[in-house]
Amino acid sequence: MNKNLIISLSIILAFGLGWGFSKWDGKTPTRPVTENLTKIEYATFSHPLLGLSFDYPKTYIIREQTVQNGGFEAILVEDTAENRAIWNGEAPGREGPISINIQSFPNPENLSPLTWAEQNKISNLSLVIGDIQNFEMSGAPAILYQWDGLYRADQIIFTNKNKIFLLSSTYLNEEDEIRIIFANLITSLEVL
Repeated sequence: MNKNLIISLSIILAFGLGWGFSKWDGKTPTRPVTENLTKIEYATFSHPLLGLSFDYPKTYIIREQTVQNGGFEAILVEDTAENRAIWNGEAPGREGPISINIQSFPNPENLSPLTWAEQNKISNLSLVIGDIQNFEMSGAPAILYQWDGLYRADQIIFTNKNKIFLLSSTYLNEEDEIRIIFANLITSLEVL
């Protein structure tokens, strides 16, 4: 990931979503700073169908699957007995856990992120709270917004190499650690 992309994402996330970031040393991804997090060990996930590589906490598990319209997704949840039971269908019926969702879809018409979001309900654009922020990732258009449905979510949609990428993190409370985990993931993101 190039330095300008990391810096622009850090600025957008820091001011747009209220997260504080440490300084980037030019060698490692910027990591958000918070007093509530202990040192987290990260692993790297990479998948050619997703078209992305990113770092995630070793305390999280990932489910990979194909999705509608020729897409692919990686869903990350904290590795707890409850979350494993939900994923394995062993828990009583309920909503799924808060999660980080990384999705990619073909974009043969080279739609802008906003146009794609307006045409695809999966974007949850109808649930937006606040403003949609426009920015660029590696010279390509991107949007950042929050939505509120069953859960609240921070969401980024960007284009690259004839694909649309939809990145979201659902949460219950503004202070939830998953929001910081999501910011860390975003700063480590690389397009394959």
